[in-house]
Amino acid sequence: MTHDAQAITTEWGRRIAARRVLLGLSRQELADKLGFAAAKVARIERGDHGVSDADKLTIAETLDVRPSTLFSFDVIDADEVAS
Repeated sequence: MTHDAQAITTEWGRRIAARRVLLGLSRQELADKLGFAAAKVARIERGDHGVSDADKLTIAETLDVRPSTLFSFDVIDADEVAS
């Protein structure tokens, strides 16, 4: 089974946004902690921006979660749904 990379990126971004909100952080506050522009955080949360593995680890640490927490989900391919 292959995963739709965009669906994974979008879901990962959604989870980052949810965790940020849960922690009571604004997008700008998270960006400041990460050393990113707020616009970059917005693109990451929308799934519109690729993130390096190093940045993924930094984001997880900043959000006080294990990286695996942000990636523990199943994505179903559109082809699998169609069959």
